[in-house]
Amino acid sequence: MMDPASPAPLLISTAPTRTADRYIAVAVVIVSAVGFLAAAPYAAVSWPRMISFALANDTGLALINMITAALLIGQFVQLRKRSLLVLACGYNVMTLVIVGHLLASARLLQGAWPDVFNPETAAWMSFQWHCLFPVFVVAYAFLSRPGWERIVAHDRIFRTVAVSAVAAIGIAAVCASVAIFGARAYPDGLEGNLAAAETAWAVTALSLILLFLTTRARRVLDMWLCVVLFAWFLDITLSGLLGRQPGHLGWYAGRIYGLLAASLILAAMLLETGTLYARLIAAMGEMRDQAEALSRSEAALRQAQKMEAIGQITGGVAHDFNNLLTVIVGSLDMLRPLLGGDARAMRLAGYATDAAAKGEQLTKQLLSFSRRQMLNPGIRDPNRLIRDFEPLIGRALGEANEIVLDLDPAVGLVRVDPAQFEAAILNLAVNARDAMDGRGTITIATRQVTLGAREAAENPEAEPGAYIAVSVSDTGTGMDAATIARVFEPFFTTKPVGKGSGLGLSLVYGFVKSSDGFVTIDSKPGEGATIRLFLPRVEGAEESPAAGPAAAPEPEYSMAGELILVVEDDPNVLEIVVETLEEFGYATVTATDASEALARLKEDSRIALMFSDIVMPGGMNGAQLAAAAREMRPELKILLTTGYAAGALGPDHATPDDIGILAKPYMPENLAQRVRQLLRPGQS
Repeated sequence: MMDPASPAPLLISTAPTRTADRYIAVAVVIVSAVGFLAAAPYAAVSWPRMISFALANDTGLALINMITAALLIGQFVQLRKRSLLVLACGYNVMTLVIVGHLLASARLLQGAWPDVFNPETAAWMSFQWHCLFPVFVVAYAFLSRPGWERIVAHDRIFRTVAVSAVAAIGIAAVCASVAIFGARAYPDGLEGNLAAAETAWAVTALSLILLFLTTRARRVLDMWLCVVLFAWFLDITLSGLLGRQPGHLGWYAGRIYGLLAASLILAAMLLETGTLYARLIAAMGEMRDQAEALSRSEAALRQAQKMEAIGQITGGVAHDFNNLLTVIVGSLDMLRPLLGGDARAMRLAGYATDAAAKGEQLTKQLLSFSRRQMLNPGIRDPNRLIRDFEPLIGRALGEANEIVLDLDPAVGLVRVDPAQFEAAILNLAVNARDAMDGRGTITIATRQVTLGAREAAENPEAEPGAYIAVSVSDTGTGMDAATIARVFEPFFTTKPVGKGSGLGLSLVYGFVKSSDGFVTIDSKPGEGATIRLFLPRVEGAEESPAAGPAAAPEPEYSMAGELILVVEDDPNVLEIVVETLEEFGYATVTATDASEALARLKEDSRIALMFSDIVMPGGMNGAQLAAAAREMRPELKILLTTGYAAGALGPDHATPDDIGILAKPYMPENLAQRVRQLLRPGQS
């Protein structure tokens, strides 16, 4: 239920009058006045007295007042304002009195009760309703004043309505009694009595003045009540003062004015009801749309949470697998010189080395999906990257497929790892080729896209802002909703066994998420597919220079006699690293966690370089250990290694220039080379 402290402005009992409302009210007043002036000269002209007109008029008045009272009670239930219930009570009293007037005027019961139902009783009841209604309007006006308004408690609403109904019946009963006994006590009769008409006229005029002075017609209901009392005033003037007898033209005109006056509030409230109903229908439509959007967002959020959980599991598995591969690769490399030229043993070692290399590639793909791969991001023009990469895409797709580039020349720049970007586009193109059975058209397009809060809310992975959308579209078989829901999961594929690993689109997903973007898929079975990569657009930056060719590895790695601190929690990896470094002529000391490593640095000033895993148990990881070690020993050289680095190195995966990173698994010579580069930069 609505709080009366903040009522709906659509209700006429609370809505302030607008200029348009005033114009309409003034127009009604002018038309009423013109009609009055036109009828006034002929008010005393006698017409035949038509009982049917009086009966129809009374019936219409009773129905209009009853409906108006019901609508006012509805607003009272919503707003709980006592003034509205008083006004509704006035309409109910008037309805009951008019019903009595109808019975008396119809003379249906005059034969049974001639002293009760007669024209004089009807005249008394007409006088009563013309005087009582303005009094109720004035009571409403005073009770609705600031400081006078009273709000009925929630638990007393219906009890108060019932009391109001009983009060209306009681007042109507008193009026009926007065009418019946007044007709007997006043033998001269009230019908056509000028004093009675003047009294009703004066009460109406005074009520109109008090209503306007009290409310200033600031609300729509107050304004229309002023118009009603004005029309009521004209009714009494025509029917009671100018046309004093039933059958006079003024009497008929006055009754019509009374009927129209009673209709004004009802018309305004019905118009309000229609407006509220239209708003309700529109709100229901909006709620339905919002519910559908919320359902889609919840489904997308569940999918994103599932992908995040899969990514965390995948990243952890890949990290542990990289530790195993480090031991395998290091052991194989140190085992080769011990084989003594045995061809079969060397061949078997080669098989093992190749398998380890494939395992390394697999872990890189898994780390890419889980967004824990090492990135080398830069400010790049996606159009330039796509054009430079187009020949390789063409070779991968074959001559049977057509490539169409639809690149927006003013698309802007993005911050991405170029190699990862090209790998993502290539994966999408190869998947599109396979979806077209090797023949069709692939369109690669770029567009500027700006997402507002509403558009971003439809995708829980999106944030409002400026993006560059890179899309790859095909004319293939398309995908159904169930396939789209799983398409980015690692190892999920719809291709035959041996035709795909199920990691291609997973790499795309990981790359885009690592670049702070998101992915969407538009596809239906038989209608092809469009996959869009939304990458944040970079404003006010220049494109990074292209990377030059990698330097050739140095042939010599050892630098005998220098002491290296090795920090590794995995005992097998620790043993392999120590043996590798000592084989290349370095001295070593070891630690299994950060606190032990800091103690070693404090005890031994000869340590020239610290080689540490990033992911370690305890409260301090390798990156934090590096920072603490630098505070203790600013000149210390540091080399970090990990199976994955996201999260441990901060949101942009960046490290200071003088701290090296070596990704697991690594060959012994790669480790020795990085150690040499850090200890003796620029020396061969």
